[in-house]
Amino acid sequence: MFFALLLMNCSGKSTNDKIRIVATTGMIGDVLASCLDTQAIVQVLMKPGVDPHLYKATAGDVSLLLNADIIVHNGLHLEGKMGEVLKKLSSKKVVIAMSDQLPKHQLRMIDGAHDPHLWFDVALWTTSLQGVLKQIQRHHQTLIERSGARISNYVQKLHALDRHVDSTIAMIPKKRRILITAHDAFGYFGRAYDIQVIGLQGMSTLSDFGINDLMRIGDLIIQNNVRSIFVEMSIAPRSMQALLHNVRSRGGAVNIGGNLYADALDSPNTKAGTYIGMFEHNVSTIQKALQ
Repeated sequence: MFFALLLMNCSGKSTNDKIRIVATTGMIGDVLASCLDTQAIVQVLMKPGVDPHLYKATAGDVSLLLNADIIVHNGLHLEGKMGEVLKKLSSKKVVIAMSDQLPKHQLRMIDGAHDPHLWFDVALWTTSLQGVLKQIQRHHQTLIERSGARISNYVQKLHALDRHVDSTIAMIPKKRRILITAHDAFGYFGRAYDIQVIGLQGMSTLSDFGINDLMRIGDLIIQNNVRSIFVEMSIAPRSMQALLHNVRSRGGAVNIGGNLYADALDSPNTKAGTYIGMFEHNVSTIQKALQ
């Protein structure tokens, strides 16, 4: 019934001269809003702190989706069951996936599935963004022309962020570059910035952990004298608290190094409410805890 309602009411055009763009996640919404002229109205479907792996479209989302000229999503099953909605909408609206802008060989493969957490490699995310903007240009060339200076300025900021992250992580001694988090969201980060990444859960927060996972990662923490493990803001801290207890009960010394943003940004008007601010927060937290 929900899908039928979507397809029956798709108009495909805005009622005024504004171009309405709906982004599924905050990471996508922020980079688009940072690049595009005020002719575009960028709205985000998933609110701050919402886990996209567990997200389900509700009746409250219908108006946003129906009034959109363009929908931009991550792809690679990040949005969970939203994928079915987006597939049906693509027959009536412009639907663009960030992940489709990249060659397959640049995507991480884990247990036969592509890792969707593209935004944790700044250079890769920049390439995806530029690809999306080219797709938008096919339908709204004037918008991209008007946005040229904003796009150029923001891309330069992303390049500077990429260099900053690389140099900050390089300050951590090589033997201490072990990042342990609640789920496997930071794989692209590890590959791009030369830090070993281990998630207690799998790529999706739909997966769970067991005693074998706690013992395996606990052994690694003890053997490598890992100083800190990290909680993720959009995931309940119980998993990392269980790991902390496991290590300490066996004589290991480890602490919670801080809270990281993984699958969602913070609230608007906060530093971590932007993609760049979120990344800077994470990198600073990691560097201080592992240095």
